[in-house]
Amino acid sequence: MAAIGDDTETANSPGDLYVAVQDSTGKTATATNATVVTAAAWTRWKIPLSSFTGVNMSKVKKLSIGVGNRANPTKGGASKFCIDDIGLAKAAPAAK
Repeated sequence: MAAIGDDTETANSPGDLYVAVQDSTGKTATATNATVVTAAAWTRWKIPLSSFTGVNMSKVKKLSIGVGNRANPTKGGASKFCIDDIGLAKAAPAAK
């Protein structure tokens, strides 16, 4: 990764990217990705809804996105990343 302009930060500190989903009853499930934060290029992360076991996906009330340990956050990392195109889609039907 190359620096642009006066930005001297050329690499992200390692850490898990997480997406946590909470439903209207307060149940929360979290999916993590250990490599996307330090990827050298834009990377798509497709998360199967099955990753959020125990959460009623038709009653989602809160979505959290972050880097690090969600249960035990710590200070000290240095990173810049962009999150775009958050979406939800049905899986394509299986080929016959």
